Amino acid sequence: MRENQLNLLALGLALMRYRTPMARHITRPDTDLIERTREGLWRVAGTRVSVDSVIHAFWRGSTPEQIVQDYDALSLAQVYGVVHYYLTHRKTLDAYLKTQDRLDKKLRHELQAEHRQFLSDLRRRLDVRRRTGTRAA
Repeated sequence: MRENQLNLLALGLALMRYRTPMARHITRPDTDLIERTREGLWRVAGTRVSVDSVIHAFWRGSTPEQIVQDYDALSLAQVYGVVHYYLTHRKTLDAYLKTQDRLDKKLRHELQAEHRQFLSDLRRRLDVRRRTGTRAA
């Protein structure tokens, strides 16, 4: 593991030892760091970056510094803040992320069903282009 990842792991372990009161189901985060959109999505305050994106990058092992490089709208303090919020409100955020994942899958399924013919035609044309190096009609 790289030094940054070890530091992040140590920070995470230290934060996990800090126990907050039992996380309760909430419809909006109880921090100024995170904003809830009209659609119910959670974004890092003042940006269009979803909390989901930051947490998923954290799960993949990205360091806060790497996350800031991937999302230049974020500051290092914001990323550490979101990670801290996640580690101290894990039940709440895991429930939110599970709900978002379920909604994403449902929407993806609906769109694939609705646009099945278009997607099939697009795949065929891309396949022809790859094989011949030309555009398909």
